[in-house]
Amino acid sequence: MSKQTVLITGASSGMGAAIAKVFAVRGFDLLLVARDAQKLHTVKKSLSRWANIQVLICDLTQLNTAQRLFSTLQKKHRQVDILINNAAVGTYGHFVKTNIQRIEAEIATNIRALTELTHLFAAQMQKQKSGKILNVASVAALQAGAQMAVYYASKAYVLHFTEALAEELKNENVQVSVVLPGPLKTDFNTKAGVPSKRGVLARLLRPMSAEKIAQLTVDKFLQGKTMIIPGFINRCLFFAYRFLPRSLPRKMVKRLNAHPIE
Repeated sequence: MSKQTVLITGASSGMGAAIAKVFAVRGFDLLLVARDAQKLHTVKKSLSRWANIQVLICDLTQLNTAQRLFSTLQKKHRQVDILINNAAVGTYGHFVKTNIQRIEAEIATNIRALTELTHLFAAQMQKQKSGKILNVASVAALQAGAQMAVYYASKAYVLHFTEALAEELKNENVQVSVVLPGPLKTDFNTKAGVPSKRGVLARLLRPMSAEKIAQLTVDKFLQGKTMIIPGFINRCLFFAYRFLPRSLPRKMVKRLNAHPIE
C-alpha cells in the first residue's frame, strides 16, 4: 500500500509546521504550502529524515492561487489524500481604521482560499471515494470579537461551513473535520498586531504549545471526529456559550481585547 499524501497550507510556522511534523513522524508524504519560501524550506529540512516532502510556494491572498495549485498537482498526477486548510491571517484593531487591503487579504486567506481548496479537493476525493479534510477554525468562531471583527467572523464561517460539508459528504467516504484551538504559543498574535499583554482572557486561556495542539488534533482527526476542541477550558467555553445570551460574550470580548494589562 502506497503512502498517503497530506497537503498542508500555512505550513511554514506555528500550527501548520507542528501538524506537518506529526504527519511526517507517522510516515505520510507531505506537500507543504506557504508564501515564505525560506521558512518553508527550513521546515522541509527539519522533517526530511521522516518523510518525503515537497514545498509549494503560494500566496493564497491572490486570486486563482487555489486553482493554480490544484492544477499543478493534477498535471504532476499527485493525489492528495488529506487536505489541511491551516493558513490564516489575523488583524487587530478598530475595523474602520484598519487598512482595507489588510482586511481583503484576511478574507481572501481565511475564507476564499479555504473554500476554493475545499471545493477542488473534495470533488477529487469524491471521485476517489476516499479522502479527509481538516479545516482549522478557532475558539474565536464561538462569538463576535470586537478589535478583531473580521478574524472572528471568518472563523465562524469556517466552523459552520465545515459542519455543513461534513453532513453533505458523510455518505461519500469523505471525512470533513474542523478544529477549534484556543490561544497558541506562536507568532500569530505578533503578526496580527495583538498587544503582547492582554486582559483576563489571557490569564484564563493560557496558550498551549502548537506541538501539543497538533498532536491532539491529528489523533482525533484520524479517529474520524468531526469537531475537535483541544483543551479543557476551551471545551468548557464551547458548552457555556450555548446557554449565555449572545450579548454577554460579545461585550466581554470587546472589553478584554480593548484593555490589555499594563
